[in-house]
Amino acid sequence: GYTNFGGTGSTQSKLIGVYTPGAMPIRTPDGMGIKMYSNTNIILQIHYPGGTYNQQDSTQIRIKYSPLGTTREVFLSSPLNRGPNSLQNGPFSIPANATRTFLSKYTVPQNGPDISGLSVGPHMHLLGKRMKVWGVTPLNDTIPLIHIPHWDFHWQSLYPWKKLIKIPKGTSLWAEAFYDNTTGNPHNPSNPPLNVTGGEGTKDEMLLVFFSYAIYQNGDENIIQEWNTEEPTSSIPEGIVQTLQFYDLFPNPSSEQVQVSGFLPTAASMNVTLTDMQGRILSQEKGKHLPAGHFSFSVPLNTLPAGSYFLQLSDGKTTRTKTVIKN
Repeated sequence: GYTNFGGTGSTQSKLIGVYTPGAMPIRTPDGMGIKMYSNTNIILQIHYPGGTYNQQDSTQIRIKYSPLGTTREVFLSSPLNRGPNSLQNGPFSIPANATRTFLSKYTVPQNGPDISGLSVGPHMHLLGKRMKVWGVTPLNDTIPLIHIPHWDFHWQSLYPWKKLIKIPKGTSLWAEAFYDNTTGNPHNPSNPPLNVTGGEGTKDEMLLVFFSYAIYQNGDENIIQEWNTEEPTSSIPEGIVQTLQFYDLFPNPSSEQVQVSGFLPTAASMNVTLTDMQGRILSQEKGKHLPAGHFSFSVPLNTLPAGSYFLQLSDGKTTRTKTVIKN
């Protein structure tokens, strides 16, 4: 072992896992995994609290290997952070007896692939109170990713979505984090409060959002992560999504059916209408009940001749239309 607080000591490091208080094991869907190359040194960085000198560490690391065969690579990174390339309203400093809200942004490269999000993991310390994370696609659709209205330092994890979420290239990822450095924060580690800046000590503060993701493939939106019991967007992020969101159709073009996905801020009865390019109605489903949150359903195309069509969603407040190509 060696001491290198705040990093691994190598510029070639690749993140393969993360543990925070209360975290669950990192899992990936069947056929996916985190790739570890042969002859790689596995580096484990552990932060010890005061009073643990000369005591025995009982930490265990357990790695489950994927079966032999084709395995899609899963990546871990924290593109949203307090660094100068991400923080929008720095510097990252929280004066004593003050509260602060910070915004962090990262744009998925436009010249790269679409990605499939598996899980998301916000990270703050004891001054953190709440965090919202969302994406805005190049077509200006909003993708809610996680909302933690009451941050608990002792209960944090990489939270998997029930289904993989497609994040198109060019999407801007955003995090909004609120900190309370007053005596009104019962978790404040300093009394009286002190000026706090970024750092890895528990009395310092952090702004990180980890993601696990894979390169997108058609149909990823249907992959279910069965071990997930509570979707991270189960608490609807107030002020982020106020209208119906209608995401990219897939597969598109398609010969049999097209998958429709989106997000609703509140439960609604949806009208789903398929028309030709002249606006003539070919099929329509009225009053389709959808709960608040992410939704997904399919629309059959197999009886249609090849060509282009319009698919329209309306929840009574907002109407959205996308083009469908039947091949």
